[in-house]
Amino acid sequence: MNRLVILQENLEFTRKVWNYLMAKDAKLYLSSLAVNSQEAMERVSDLDQEDILVLDFEIKSEDAFELFRNLKRRKRPLPYIIAISGQGKLVHRLQKYSSYFYTTLYKPFPFNRIIHTIEKIINETMPKTKEDMVKGELRKFDIDVTTKGYKYIVEAVLLSLEDETLLKDMTHGLYHIMAGKREGINEKNVKWTIEKMVRSIKRFTSTKLIKSYFYVVEEEEVTPKRFIGTIAEKIRDKLEYEEERKQERG
Repeated sequence: MNRLVILQENLEFTRKVWNYLMAKDAKLYLSSLAVNSQEAMERVSDLDQEDILVLDFEIKSEDAFELFRNLKRRKRPLPYIIAISGQGKLVHRLQKYSSYFYTTLYKPFPFNRIIHTIEKIINETMPKTKEDMVKGELRKFDIDVTTKGYKYIVEAVLLSLEDETLLKDMTHGLYHIMAGKREGINEKNVKWTIEKMVRSIKRFTSTKLIKSYFYVVEEEEVTPKRFIGTIAEKIRDKLEYEEERKQERG
């Protein structure tokens, strides 16, 4: 599910966009509205790469550019950015950063253009399976997706989604099942690979993100059990949310 932040002085425009999307039951998990860059700064700090930021660069333009530069300084992928501007003096400056934007909309533009753009992003990022959801969560961290450890983590989360009791005694539960699927691999091999992967993630991912995502004070508290269990818990919450929305729609 995507989160949407709109930085736009015209609150009527902002509410119209949001109300239209909600009426269509778009897959938006959280919305934040901001009428100045200071408000937006507080809302964009934890945006992930599947989230959406509608950024009007004509709002105190220097502040808007500073917000964008702050986003770039983070050691995390940028969200989908829809840049908005008039056809005037900002065009040249925006072109400098165009590779960072999903698209740029120049005023005046039809209302349905921004709606279609947001809907397109939502459709592109919508997870199709539980495995897609797991991989989507893992993209929030600095992780090498080509490694065996990454594949083990994905499998471990999927297994714990099916049976969370596997995490109680990981050696005889989760690791035992994973080892049983592989010839010549035992529980110690699986344990070592996953522990190495978790250490690597903690090393290269920002400390702030690790602490906030796993609800810990110290990075050392993020054990493999906590890492796998927390991701599985967040995915369960999203699945429950989706189920509730389906029931509400009847």
